[in-house]
Amino acid sequence: MLTFYLILSLLFIQDPDYPKKLQELNVTYQNCLDEGKAMVNCSRDFLSQMGELMDRILMDFQENSPKEKSDLILQNQSEWEVKIQEKFNLINQRLDSLTLSSGAIPHDELMFAYNDKARIFEERIIELIDQLKY
Repeated sequence: MLTFYLILSLLFIQDPDYPKKLQELNVTYQNCLDEGKAMVNCSRDFLSQMGELMDRILMDFQENSPKEKSDLILQNQSEWEVKIQEKFNLINQRLDSLTLSSGAIPHDELMFAYNDKARIFEERIIELIDQLKY
């Protein structure tokens, strides 16, 4: 339920403080991991939340930036997505190599993969936050 409210708050807050939101996501994620239960779910949720935060920042660019700047950011985002797909493919290949004969993937490995993907999003979010500053 906490996750739902956090996501909801990301979508409807006026003039968000993105660095603060990023920090809150990291704290929430670490607290979830510290509980030591269903840690793969913590990482999966963290990945989802990072993707949603990045999308919100991009929407902010579209809605509040001059068209030239918005167009440039969106073009850079498209290029980033192509580049990042290679990294995601490597993570997925690692998971494929660890898949058991039953088709299951060890939860620890899934947790690490979700975390790695979330950290890739986090790096991009930090870049976008820096570009949002006028």
